[in-house]
Amino acid sequence: MYERLAPSAERLKSEFALLPEALRAQHVVIEATLWPNYLASSHYPDVLLNRFGLYAVGTKQGKADRRTTARYQPEQSTKTLLLAGSDEGIRGFVDLALTKPTSEEDPLWSQLREFTTFGLPSPEAIVHTPANFGDGELFTWEAVLSPVGRTDVERLAWGDIAFEKWVALVRSLHGDVDLKYRRFVGGLTFVPVSMTVESAKRAASFNLLRVMRPMPRLRSIPTELFKSSTQPPPSPPPLGTAPRSRLRIATFDGGVDLSLPALAPYVRQIDLTSESAIVDGVNHGTVVSTALLYGYVESGRTLPRPTAFLDHYRVLPPPAPPSGDFEETVNWLLDEIERTVRTHRYSIVNLSLGPECVVEDDGEPNRWTATLDALAAELGVVFVCAAGNNGEEDAASGRDRVQVPADMANGIGVGACVSRSLTVAPKRARYSARGPGRPGQRVSPAGVQFGGVLPKTPFVGVAVGGTMVETAGTSFAAPLVTHGVAGLAATLGSAYGQAHILRAFGAHFADRHPSQQRRRDVGHGRFKEDYAPVWECPADTVTLLYHDRLQRGEQVAMYLPVPEGIPADALVQIEWTLCYTSAVDPTDTADYTRSGIEVYFRPHYRRRSLFNTKTKKQILEVVDFEHDEAKIVEILRTQPAKWSDSPLADQGWQKRDEGSLRNAGKWETLSRGQRTFIAKDLFKPRIDLNHLARARGVLVNERIEPLPVALLVTVRVPGLNSLYDVVRQQIPVLVPLEQLVQLPVRLLA
Repeated sequence: MYERLAPSAERLKSEFALLPEALRAQHVVIEATLWPNYLASSHYPDVLLNRFGLYAVGTKQGKADRRTTARYQPEQSTKTLLLAGSDEGIRGFVDLALTKPTSEEDPLWSQLREFTTFGLPSPEAIVHTPANFGDGELFTWEAVLSPVGRTDVERLAWGDIAFEKWVALVRSLHGDVDLKYRRFVGGLTFVPVSMTVESAKRAASFNLLRVMRPMPRLRSIPTELFKSSTQPPPSPPPLGTAPRSRLRIATFDGGVDLSLPALAPYVRQIDLTSESAIVDGVNHGTVVSTALLYGYVESGRTLPRPTAFLDHYRVLPPPAPPSGDFEETVNWLLDEIERTVRTHRYSIVNLSLGPECVVEDDGEPNRWTATLDALAAELGVVFVCAAGNNGEEDAASGRDRVQVPADMANGIGVGACVSRSLTVAPKRARYSARGPGRPGQRVSPAGVQFGGVLPKTPFVGVAVGGTMVETAGTSFAAPLVTHGVAGLAATLGSAYGQAHILRAFGAHFADRHPSQQRRRDVGHGRFKEDYAPVWECPADTVTLLYHDRLQRGEQVAMYLPVPEGIPADALVQIEWTLCYTSAVDPTDTADYTRSGIEVYFRPHYRRRSLFNTKTKKQILEVVDFEHDEAKIVEILRTQPAKWSDSPLADQGWQKRDEGSLRNAGKWETLSRGQRTFIAKDLFKPRIDLNHLARARGVLVNERIEPLPVALLVTVRVPGLNSLYDVVRQQIPVLVPLEQLVQLPVRLLA
């Protein structure tokens, strides 16, 4: 192991000695990549780091070979720790790596060997150059700077000093820094910079610079997508019709035609931009607004009651920047969204626009995603985001991936499918962006809805003047999902219409594609436009909503509604969806979400493993302490033994414990599972949930706020038409949801 690390240590020693004062802060950041074998929290090198006073300031996703005594697996997912420390601490760390260990039991070397390589951040990896650029051409870049310092006081003081050095460096390279858009998100500093590609490569030697990429522009509205339709427009609701609820949702778009009687009573337009509206923007915003209120519009029919009131914030075209040197649109728009949502406390926000910026495998922090994820966790807001129309871009380079902020861990990213028909499996529209997403929401887009395909099956909507237009795009699929979510929130009321419950319902009742391979295309499936049909459970089906708040480290057993007396040979289908809203840490892109849930599915209460209490070795892998009583008595007569405290976990279901979650590099805030059993193999089945929390990529033990969790479970026994009623009789603690929300539903809570 010494031979593997020595070259990295020599290189780091040389680079560190040559690092100029102008390119560093009080503490220096180094990168240390872990072997994939050492991702679990139990392997965190705390002894090593504490010995030299080093501390983590973030993580990056990475690749490295996985080596065990039995297998070699190249290019496996791992992570790189970003470590900061004093000059003395880093020299001590390097000297240790350059000193051959005297014993394999050395506690420092036993942790040092967890690393495959380390060094200063690589300027080549930091700068993401644009696809096309000319000599001397100025670009606006987004620079992201890491924090240093162990305390808030150090981070603030040292951060300001380092930022002054960064500004001086940029200006010495004939560039400029847009100081008015310096923003702080989760400890990171985001700031626009104007300079050439050549200068950017030279600036990348600044030690705290984490990433530097071209500033994205807003997605444009293609004018050719709006074609007049010959279909007759719908009639507005009868005069004086009130929405189904007093809920008020928000959208940010290009404006809305308030002369339309179908919109005027229910929509407010608030201009956030000083620029005059343009026809294409108002067309886009009017189609989106109509879909938000009414869902998909059927031509020639009378529109139903709208679901909610709508605040339409006109942001297109954005105001022209005072200086031509910076691309400020995306920063201005994000600031306006954050300010508006904070001020008005919306619970549901539709975003049919966003930056032209795809999620990337390096997972570097994105200000849009991190800001909105933090806002969702803080305020309990659901952001429904269009995934983007770049699905036909180059797949090899990842240009077909979902665009931010549809990769949010706490949001709903929406792609487009080609049909509304429930009789066909959801199929991705070719233009719709694909997954996977970032850690915390790898299944991205979360789902799809009809977005239209030109010219055969267009999305038909109401545009300016009440005319019908034919169009297509994920920006029209998203408001259909938002409409359904708003209707669901109105039905569930304030007690149950919470963000994580709404997201759980969306995924649980989505129309799934039969092939798991299509999850990259359609996510969890086609979202409902209207949730009214899900309330009436068939007689052979029961759906349960578990809603709880889990303390950190608390393990809760959720017993499933499988009653006694089911015929032994009957098939029992079990399907569940787990969802929660997590705080996020944008510095830790490999460990983005701060909360995780261990999930264990235990189908049979009596089936345990039997082990020797002295040797701790397993005697029997499976034992039923009722049916195998004679066998157990014989074993207990000959040796000290006991059975496991918990029933055996089902091996057919992916046991999502902390180790496997870390090895996958993600803690998903939304996950699904399904299993089919013969009834005799089920007895008091349950799902065990254990709340884990982490900071800086390490499990933490301090007290944190309880985590609200929603678990939806559907049990179906085909042909057993008394299932719902039997569950009600045998489990009287369950409450029909209609008693809680005062609506005619047959879903239990």
